[in-house]
Amino acid sequence: MVVLAVPNDAGTVRLGISVGKAYGSAVQRNRIKRLLREAFRQVRHKLPTGIDLVIVPRKQDSEPTVYDLQRSISRLCYQLQERLK
Repeated sequence: MVVLAVPNDAGTVRLGISVGKAYGSAVQRNRIKRLLREAFRQVRHKLPTGIDLVIVPRKQDSEPTVYDLQRSISRLCYQLQERLK
């Protein structure tokens, strides 16, 4: 997964998702978007505020679980916040 971040003045964390056709069929792309939105919803309150996130998932051999995505989003967001400072 690739996560891009830009500071914002909104005081909240916002999410954008970009899944290319190389990921798979429309059904697969929509499923990963739903999983990413759910994972983000569950960890949103733990994430640093004031950043806009764009998540670009990469194709894997197995489909990630919501728990895996939550851990990845949290870890990557804190790393990006440190880089933005």
